[in-house]
Amino acid sequence: MIAVEDKPDIKRDYRVPNFGQDHEILASDESLAQAEGAIGSKFDAKSLEQPKEYPLGYTVPNFGQDRDITDSITNTANTEA
Repeated sequence: MIAVEDKPDIKRDYRVPNFGQDHEILASDESLAQAEGAIGSKFDAKSLEQPKEYPLGYTVPNFGQDRDITDSITNTANTEA
């Protein structure tokens, strides 16, 4: 693999245009502001974060195979036969 430094003909330090914030982001920000105003509360994304440690040692019930899956397997076998 050729390193970028080995290619002297590559343009570097070129100017990247700034077209401002995307119109969809602006619309989302406006919708959020309207919703926050309607309910009278600010949205706090940190409150949605999951805890760092998940509880362990709980039991997951096994109800067996779902009836729809059983029917699908039976129907597939009948069709293939």
